[in-house]
Amino acid sequence: MHQNAGGKVGTLNKADVLIVGGGATGLALALALRKLSCGGLDVMLCDPALGSKTQGPRSTALAQGPWNMLDALGIASGLACLAQPISRMEIGEWRPGDPLGANLTFGGSVGGRPVGYMVFLRDLEAALHKACAEAGVRMVCEPVLSLTIHESSAFATLRDSAWRSRLVVGADGGKSVVATTFDSAPREWSYDRRALVVTISHEHDHDGVATQYFMEDGPLAVLPMSGRRSSIVWTARPETCSRLAGSPEALLDTLREILIPRLGQIVIDEQPATFPLGFRMASRFAAHRVALAGDAAHRVHPLAGQGLNLGLRDVAVLAEVVVDQAVEGLDFGSADTLRRYDEHRRFDVLSSGLAFDLLHRVFGARSAPAGALRRLGLQITDRTSALKRLLEAEASGVTGASPRLFR
Repeated sequence: MHQNAGGKVGTLNKADVLIVGGGATGLALALALRKLSCGGLDVMLCDPALGSKTQGPRSTALAQGPWNMLDALGIASGLACLAQPISRMEIGEWRPGDPLGANLTFGGSVGGRPVGYMVFLRDLEAALHKACAEAGVRMVCEPVLSLTIHESSAFATLRDSAWRSRLVVGADGGKSVVATTFDSAPREWSYDRRALVVTISHEHDHDGVATQYFMEDGPLAVLPMSGRRSSIVWTARPETCSRLAGSPEALLDTLREILIPRLGQIVIDEQPATFPLGFRMASRFAAHRVALAGDAAHRVHPLAGQGLNLGLRDVAVLAEVVVDQAVEGLDFGSADTLRRYDEHRRFDVLSSGLAFDLLHRVFGARSAPAGALRRLGLQITDRTSALKRLLEAEASGVTGASPRLFR
């Protein structure tokens, strides 16, 4: 059940922070603000689909830094029984008769910790929603109809209530209502690719191994879930995704050819889903009284599985900036305060997003010379232990430059 924010039409309700968007990013931010401020910040969250944001087979790989944050916020222990630690990651090209060639293997060299943790997005959001309710976050199932920014406050008109806050955060996805109020020129392009997502059950144990196969039509990730289940994320041409999503028999036949040597007999657990892929980055992540986080601020190629991890890093940095100012009695919604968040996150997301874009283009090239260079690059990286340790440390999110909640 959702907490009723108690708002009425015609009555101006007040909150310190108004968060628009009840997915994982918005919920995590609301919880972080309440926990880090020891309940001192009054946080209100609104979303017309609150509590039922994600259904179906979508899963996410949480790196060690975001998992540390969830632990600090008190929900990692409850998620542990639903999550699957990733013991190792193997990357290579798939060819008939040679199921996984030119291996690049990651795992175990950063403090002996897992590479990451796989969890269904619906389970993560349910855990965050429950924790927010227990932490006193006010929540309401209403859309934002209009938003205006003034010097001392932001004013939001919802369907059934009106709100005044010192800061509004847009965590409401790629078509963010909040972003449209101040971001007129985002950088964006389409990859002319879709992601096909489906959950399978299989005969053999996956042993916590995540595998990325580079196929002729695009990369296929096989991600270990709890039990003898795996989440398949296949980036392919739209026509390929449509054909396979519309024919479970064809999809199963294709997956069997690829996966039976490792996982044995497989069955499809849930109806597959497909999603368009593209790059998008807001021209700025914050301005006076307003900030963006998660998909409202950026959208990157899923090749490295870092989309939600980048969003949760937004959460950790923004919560740190806001609470540090709030405990000193300073204006946490001012342009000067939020500039720290904007500059920190835009650089990180842009560099990460362009790196993922480059990987997509390099691994998407299908010529024979490109394939040879790709295999050589994988082999060199696999044999260079210092480079592998550096890449693992960066992917984990727990390097020296990481926010406090990630450490």
